[in-house]
Amino acid sequence: MNQAKQIELDESEISVLIRDLIEKLQNESREIRYEAALILGNEETLPSEAVSALIFAMETDKDDDVRSKAVRALGKQETILPLEAIAAMIDAMKTDKNDDVRYEAARALGNQENYMPSEAISALIYAMETDKNDDVRSEAIRALGKQITLSSQAVSALIYAMERDKDGNVRAEAARALSYQETLPSEVISVLVSAIKENVNEEVRYGAALILGNQETLSSEAISALIFAVKENVRGETRYTAIRALSKQITLSSETVSALIFAMEMDKDRGVRYAAVKALGKQKKLPSNAILALILAIEKDEHSDVRAQSARILGAQETLPIQAISTLFLATKDDSEYVRRNAAQALESLAVRWVRKLCV
Repeated sequence: MNQAKQIELDESEISVLIRDLIEKLQNESREIRYEAALILGNEETLPSEAVSALIFAMETDKDDDVRSKAVRALGKQETILPLEAIAAMIDAMKTDKNDDVRYEAARALGNQENYMPSEAISALIYAMETDKNDDVRSEAIRALGKQITLSSQAVSALIYAMERDKDGNVRAEAARALSYQETLPSEVISVLVSAIKENVNEEVRYGAALILGNQETLSSEAISALIFAVKENVRGETRYTAIRALSKQITLSSETVSALIFAMEMDKDRGVRYAAVKALGKQKKLPSNAILALILAIEKDEHSDVRAQSARILGAQETLPIQAISTLFLATKDDSEYVRRNAAQALESLAVRWVRKLCV
C-alpha cells in the first residue's frame, strides 16, 4: 500500500516537473530554455501539452541549440507524433539555417518509421538531394532506409546518391539503405551491375555488391557482375562482399565455382579466401575441381582458419578421392590444433558413412 502510494507520488511529481519545464521553454534565459528542452528529451512519453510546447520552441525559438534540442526531444517519443509535429519537422528540414536542427529533424522523422506520411518521404528525398551538409544528407538517407518498401522515386534518388554524392559516408549510407530492400526492380539491378563493372569508385562498387547480396534471388546478369568483382583487382572488402552474395545462391553455376576457386588460390586477402571456402561448403556435392582446390588449400594456405575450414568441408562430402583422404591424414599433424581437430573430425565422418554403407 505504501509502495503504491509512493509510485503515485512519483508520477505526480513527474507531472509537476513537466509542467514546470513547459513553462521554462518560454523563459527569457537561453540557458533555462535549453535545459528545459534537454530534460524533456529524457522522457519517452510526454503529454500533449509538452509536445505542443516543444513544437512551438522548434518553430519559434531564436537560439539554434534550443531548437535542436526541442526537435531531438520530439524525436525520442515512443508514440506516433501528431501531424503538426511531422509538418514542423519537415519545415525545419527544408528551411532551418542551422545544420544541427536539420539533422535532428531528419533523425526524428526516421524514428517515425511505423508512420511516415508521403510528405515526410518527399522531404527526406529533398534533403538527401539538396542539403549542403554531409551529416544531414546521411541522416535523411538513414531515415529512408528504415522504410520496408521504398517508392521508385526514393530508390532512384538513393542510387544517384550512392553513385555521385561527393561524400564517401553519404554514398555508403545510400548503399546500406538500398541493401535493406529485399526486392528491387530489374532496372535498378542493371544500374548496380553497371556500377560494379564500370564504376572506378570502390565505395560505389562495394555498395552495389552489398545491395545485390541482400536480394532474395539474383539474375544471371547480377551473378556475372559479382563474379567480375571476385576476379578483378577491386578492394578486398568488395571481393569479400561479392563472394558472400554469391554464397547465398542455392546452387552455384560452374562459372561461380571457378571464380571461388580463383579466389581461394590467388587472392592475397585471408578473409576473401576464407569466404570463398565457406561459399563452396554450402554446396552438398562439389565438383572435382573444387575438391582439388580444397586439398591444395589444406596443403598450402598459410592461414590455419582457411586450412581448417577446407578440412571441415571435405569431411562433409559423401565421397572423396584417395588424394583428399591422404591430405586429411596429413592435416591431423598440422601445427594448428584447430586444423588437426577439423581434419580428424572429417576423417571420422567419412569413416562413419563408409561403415553405414557396408551395413546396408
